[in-house]
Amino acid sequence: MDWKELLCTYKKKTNVYDVIWAQNINKDTNVTYGDLFLNNEIEHSLYNFQYSNSDLCLELFKKHLKETIRIIKLKCNLLLPAYEHLLYSIHYFNLLDAKKTFSTEQRKKCILEIRNTSKLIAKQYCKE
Repeated sequence: MDWKELLCTYKKKTNVYDVIWAQNINKDTNVTYGDLFLNNEIEHSLYNFQYSNSDLCLELFKKHLKETIRIIKLKCNLLLPAYEHLLYSIHYFNLLDAKKTFSTEQRKKCILEIRNTSKLIAKQYCKE
């Protein structure tokens, strides 16, 4: 869900899935956000919280974080690809965190790694 959808929901004070996405002129009916995206949300939620492989998610978290650092060290100003890999790593961290996979110490360490890596990107960006 992007900011426009959130704003629309807030303004109408309705469930996001009831927000009218488009009007079907031929049938005089509306297409809602739910018509388009509810099944997507359900399937991804089921996968992410019940069926995703935690070992694989941890491996992907580490690989994307490592790739972020590798890209930064290239000194080629490839900040967008570095940032994108950082976002992937954050996504996998969030999946693992939601499943309560980490101990308190592991969680703290991962957050610090993400923070330090994002600072590297920010510092490189400020140099441009």
